[in-house]
Amino acid sequence: MKARGKVITPIIALIFVLSAMVGGALAKTSTVKGMFILDKTEVNAGETINMTVLGLNANGEVDLYGEQFGATIMAVVTSQLGTVNVVGGTSGANPAAGNFAASVKYVTLTQGVGKVNISYPATVSGVDTITVTLQEKFFNEQGGVTYNTIDTTTKTVTVNAVSSSVASIDVDAFNRSASDLSGVSDTSIVGGIDGVMTAGAAGGQIKVVAYNDAGAVDTTAAGTVTVTLYPKANCYDTYTGLNAASNTYSFEGTMSAGVAYVTVPTTVTEAGCYYIKATLSGFEGDSVDVTDDDTLIVNPKAEIVKLMLTSEKSVISNDATNAAGTTITAYLLDKYGNKTKNATGSSIALQFKDSNSVVSDTALSISIVNNASKGTDVLGNAPGEVLKLGTTSLVASIPTDATIQASDPLAIKVVDRNLIAQVNSAWTAPVSAGVSFKAFDVALDGNTTSNTAADGSYVAPGSAAGADEYVSTSKATTIVVKHVVKGQVVETIEVSLAQASSTIEALFQKATGTLSVASDEYYIIADSLGAYGEVTVANQGNDTTGDITAASPSTGKLVNGHNEEVTALKATPSGTNFVATFNESQLRMTDPYGNNITVANAGTISVTSQNGSVSIAGGNSVLKAGETGDVVTITYDPAKFTGTDTLSFAYTKPGVTANDISVDVPSAKTLTNLAINVEQTAIPVNAEVGVEIESLDQSGKRYVYTPGVTISWSGSVNPTITGLYGGAYASGQLVDFTTNPGREVLTIAVGESTGEFTITLTSADGSVTASKTFTVTREAVAAPPAPPATSPKMDAVEAANLDPAANEVKPADVTNVTIAPCLNVPDDAQGQSADLYAAIAIGSDFYVASQGLFGQVTWDLYQGGDIPSFASATLGAEQCFDLGINGIDLSNFPGSYDIYYGYAVGGDFSTFRGAAYRVTVE
Repeated sequence: MKARGKVITPIIALIFVLSAMVGGALAKTSTVKGMFILDKTEVNAGETINMTVLGLNANGEVDLYGEQFGATIMAVVTSQLGTVNVVGGTSGANPAAGNFAASVKYVTLTQGVGKVNISYPATVSGVDTITVTLQEKFFNEQGGVTYNTIDTTTKTVTVNAVSSSVASIDVDAFNRSASDLSGVSDTSIVGGIDGVMTAGAAGGQIKVVAYNDAGAVDTTAAGTVTVTLYPKANCYDTYTGLNAASNTYSFEGTMSAGVAYVTVPTTVTEAGCYYIKATLSGFEGDSVDVTDDDTLIVNPKAEIVKLMLTSEKSVISNDATNAAGTTITAYLLDKYGNKTKNATGSSIALQFKDSNSVVSDTALSISIVNNASKGTDVLGNAPGEVLKLGTTSLVASIPTDATIQASDPLAIKVVDRNLIAQVNSAWTAPVSAGVSFKAFDVALDGNTTSNTAADGSYVAPGSAAGADEYVSTSKATTIVVKHVVKGQVVETIEVSLAQASSTIEALFQKATGTLSVASDEYYIIADSLGAYGEVTVANQGNDTTGDITAASPSTGKLVNGHNEEVTALKATPSGTNFVATFNESQLRMTDPYGNNITVANAGTISVTSQNGSVSIAGGNSVLKAGETGDVVTITYDPAKFTGTDTLSFAYTKPGVTANDISVDVPSAKTLTNLAINVEQTAIPVNAEVGVEIESLDQSGKRYVYTPGVTISWSGSVNPTITGLYGGAYASGQLVDFTTNPGREVLTIAVGESTGEFTITLTSADGSVTASKTFTVTREAVAAPPAPPATSPKMDAVEAANLDPAANEVKPADVTNVTIAPCLNVPDDAQGQSADLYAAIAIGSDFYVASQGLFGQVTWDLYQGGDIPSFASATLGAEQCFDLGINGIDLSNFPGSYDIYYGYAVGGDFSTFRGAAYRVTVE
């Protein structure tokens, strides 16, 4: 029962006709081999390679008709180090940058062609093993799916550790999470990023982008990105006041193709203002811009969880008539301990309880109005509020809402005597930081009677007008002075008092700055032992210029957008030159105590470069620290200087020193090499193949050569070339090396003609070229060996030695052919049950009949092993074989078809009896 004959296309097409007419699941592909071509076999981590999958027929052509008989031709691709991304026979409508786009690990061939890309994470390196298996998939007679392997191969790709041409990285966006409804996204880098999120919110993302020297996204950049949130000073918000944030948070993400989206973790819970800084593994530097700042404001959650109490003073006296009390502030807190707002729509009234009964439970009356985060009242300035000496354990609660936790106990020490103080009469004007001066007169109040008659104002100790005492004659000899500005203690000093003296000689180092209102500045004076009630003193003269001014400048520096000193700049391309820039507002002059010097007394600054040309916007020749507006540009001609330049600063203010700033001036990039990357140049007819082309500088990095590079080709074969970015190319056209800087991915398609063609890349000046010659072939592929006879059933069929050529039939009407042979049954087999078998040989292929759904006959390519039965019957004198081939039109399919048929009694192949004949259509 061997198949004989020659394969011809019309006969092969008959199988499709038979399958359609009998309703079976016949499948057969003419694809006999695979060809798998990479564009690169060596890449850097974070990059992507492309692979073309080709299915070939027996003639060595890309098989355009491999799926015509109902089969699906597909490749299964696996990678040990990379992520396989594939799509059907085209690259998809929206491919990822530089890649054949896809989303699964199977590629279905369309007209013999499929495309795959494999992307390598930034964290991998080594040798990757890629396995490709080409399969035929078809539905079998049981309604299931059968896979036949056509070809398989393995390939290796060397993946190098991260290597890129990153010139800078930047924080380009903050995207709030969809669930953080009060968050604010910022996707405009103008002026820096200013994002807003809610404490503990999940899913917010910070976008970090790497750029090359040309200012384009560096698609080769990959690695671990670390984002750090750290406190931004002097950042005021209505929830937490100045310098709100105190924590620093760091978290990581992965950059691929120059972009990373780093998710802010739910552990970012402290409300306040933060700078955003990003770093990239393998890159020296960070994202902090020379001029702009990137910030993230973390707002508290709106839900109130707890109350908090604070006191302006930690020690008060029981002298209610001498303003000896303290301001109590009640705050609303969220679940993370952040001060939050009242968003209930109405005021929240608090009640108070002192478990030590030192102060009256009714001494305070505080309500927090809607949309406010706090409420205040003064404790101890009215009779009856302080009940006795001791330490309070004061707790606030909300009587109408037990779900909100009461505050932690507030301890305020109550003593029987109070300090009294005033600004010294000699202090009538602001004083420079670092200067010792007579600041306050301090004494011990002589009134020791609780809540009795007033003692009045300050009186010099020992005078007849009162009973006040020198502080030094009692328990304390050291006075603590807290300088308060806008509700924050900006400086604390300790002063030792001489015997029989009430004057404090103070030396402050922190300059005040300009105040919006005079009451924004005051002092709290206490003794170091806490023996006496603390006292507040207003600023001198109740002015708004500030009590303490900066001292003479001693240091000059340039700061970046995050107010951090800049020690180095990097020049970037500008036309044919390189430039480094900074703004006049970034220049700082500070006194020895770190206070910034204002423009009024800073003098002027000049800047010089050893190798560059310095220009100041507006035609100015000098600069002023902190003055806004003028941009300073240092221009370098790379033909005259490359390397490290030095900027020096000179100050007209005497005694000012400043560090020089280095400027990195890179060498001018030049086009040095053009690369045409493909694993092999011998390709079959009807093929498509992916080819990567690159323009490279002298360091081997991708480079945009602005005069342009042309692509041309010539030869006996005229290919069709399409770019991922440039679209359809014509010979002699400029290559799109700008969309993905220095890189283009080509799809080269050829037709049925064999021969050669050469692709050439040429720079605009003709100085740099690259060529690659492709050979288009048609080489016969050896047919797979016939399946072996591996079963008793096959042995029995072979032993029958059926010869269809001995019984040839030529239908008179080829438009109405029925194949339903019959076989005489000997007497000893009649009446017995038997299994029926049939097969058709077409050319060198052998198809066997089997029982399909609903008893229909289906035809399957014989793969070796047992021959299936397509039906069973009780044998009579004659057994006919209904093969479901009745009245078919074979007029368009000339050739010979060998029909085999037979039966085995009880399925026992030792009883097999069969016959064969040939149907010839002329």
